[in-house]
Amino acid sequence: MSTVEELVARSREAQKQFEFATQEQADAAARAVCKAVYDNQEMLGKMAAEESRMGDVNDKIAKCRNKSALIWESLKGKKSVGVIRRIEEKRTVNNFLDLGGGVTAEKTYQAMKILLQNEKTDYVFVNVFGGINNCADMAEGISRAYTELKSTKPVVVKSRGFNQEQGWAIYEKLGFEQTKYGTTDEAAMKLLKLKEGK
Repeated sequence: MSTVEELVARSREAQKQFEFATQEQADAAARAVCKAVYDNQEMLGKMAAEESRMGDVNDKIAKCRNKSALIWESLKGKKSVGVIRRIEEKRTVNNFLDLGGGVTAEKTYQAMKILLQNEKTDYVFVNVFGGINNCADMAEGISRAYTELKSTKPVVVKSRGFNQEQGWAIYEKLGFEQTKYGTTDEAAMKLLKLKEGK
């Protein structure tokens, strides 16, 4: 299993490869990722059922098939190129870290430590979808890092899925802003309001 540091390094390397991509190249990459999920739906569905120990294998396979098609439909033709650079110029994003599936409390703890120890990180936005992942486990990892480092950096969380209520309770104890039933955009707006002092 990869360490958080290895995943971060791989993500940075991948980002470099697409830093100067055209919109057509970005679309081709998005399509390739969605196609890979679609073409491997049976294997991924079985893995999701085994890792989460929840749900029916056939439901997980259908989810992989349907989600990959929906994601591609929502991404194609969108002006995604340069978005990260523009956001960085506004100083609203410094790090982006995707832990993928099968995340443990320990892996989340290590990831949160990386973000909180970065002097340039002023705010943290956590977006958890607990399909494969356990929301409570991730919340425990985040809580441990935040508490151990005695951080006071503002955190906004959107966490939905398996064991979400337990996760929400952990975030409430920490005093984090949360979007429980809203959209990711609504959660992001909470972060922007915190940044603007509203």
